[in-house]
Amino acid sequence: MDKIEHLKRIRAKCVELLEIAEKRTPGEWNDEDGLVFCADDCIADLVDDRTSANATFIAACAGRAEAGWKATAAAVDDIIRRGHEQSQLASQYIAAWPEELL
Repeated sequence: MDKIEHLKRIRAKCVELLEIAEKRTPGEWNDEDGLVFCADDCIADLVDDRTSANATFIAACAGRAEAGWKATAAAVDDIIRRGHEQSQLASQYIAAWPEELL
């Protein structure tokens, strides 16, 4: 895959992740296994090896992850628009988002 295609796939993945994030209810997370997380540090029906600390960490990262995906999508758009797909910046995004993450 060439650099432009890779950059487009990075952007598409960021958009996909943002669409998933839009579906979550602020302050409450549910999954098929019955995990419920409330922003007030209330957790019920924990499954597997999930702990309160892990759920709290995940919740704390959610907004930052969304901001990162938005920034990445915007940067990729700018790189492609300017024709800078051969730049060091483009290479850094490609290195940060290897094909197996896409």
